[in-house]
Amino acid sequence: VHSFRGDLVVNNTNGRVEAIHVEGAAELNTTFGNVRFSDVSRQTSVRANNAAIEGDKIGGPLTVQDSFGSVTLSDVQGGVDVHSGNGSVSLTNIRGAASVRTSFATVEASNVGGLLTVENSNGAVKASNTRGAQVRTSFAAAILDAISGPVQIEDQNGAVDAAISARGACQPVIIRTSFSPLRVRIDGEASYRVNARTSFGKIRTDFPLKVSGSLSNDELNGTVGSGRCDMRLSNTNGTIEILKGGS
Repeated sequence: VHSFRGDLVVNNTNGRVEAIHVEGAAELNTTFGNVRFSDVSRQTSVRANNAAIEGDKIGGPLTVQDSFGSVTLSDVQGGVDVHSGNGSVSLTNIRGAASVRTSFATVEASNVGGLLTVENSNGAVKASNTRGAQVRTSFAAAILDAISGPVQIEDQNGAVDAAISARGACQPVIIRTSFSPLRVRIDGEASYRVNARTSFGKIRTDFPLKVSGSLSNDELNGTVGSGRCDMRLSNTNGTIEILKGGS
C-alpha cells in the first residue's frame, strides 16, 4: 500500500506487508512475512510472527509485537513499545520514551528522548544518548554511553560499563552484576553518596572520597563532591571501578 489517505488496517497471513506514505494511522498484521513501513503520519501498530520488521518516519507513537525476527525502527515522533521474542531490536532517533522486551538477542538504542527500559535475557544491551535507562539482562554485557537521566541496571554474569553525563541535575545510579567487571564513568561534576560492595574483587575510584567507616578492599561507603544523590553498586566475584569520563 503506497500513498494512502486515511487510516490503514492490513490483515495478512503468510505474506509480506509494505506500507509507504500513509496520511493517517496504520495497523499492520501478518505472519511469516516481513513488514516494511515508512512515512506514517499518526499512531502505528505492528503485529507479526516469524518476521523481520523495519520502519521509519513515524509521526506518532509506535507499538510492535513480534517473535523470531529482527526489529529496526528509526525517526519516531512519539514513544516506542516493542515486545519481541528471540529477535534483535534496534532503535534510533526516538523522540519519546522507549520500552523493549526480548530474549536471546541484542538490543541497541541511540538518541532516545525519554527513559529507555529494556528487559532482556541472554542478550547484550547497548545504548547511547538516552534520558535515563532501566536495564535488566543476564549472561551478556550492558554498555551504556552518555546517559543523562537515572540509571538502573540489573545484570547476571555480564560486564557492565555505564558512562553517565553529570552535567545537569544529579541522577541516582543503581547497578548490580556478578562474575564480571562493573565500571561507571562519570562525565561532569560528580556528586554522589557512594555505597559499593563486591566479593572476590576490588573497588577502585578516580575521585577523592570522604570515607565513612573502616576502609576495605571489597566495601566502600563515602561521598563524592557534595553527595547530592545515591550511587549503589553491587558485584559478586568481580571488580568495581568508578572512573572519570574518558578513563
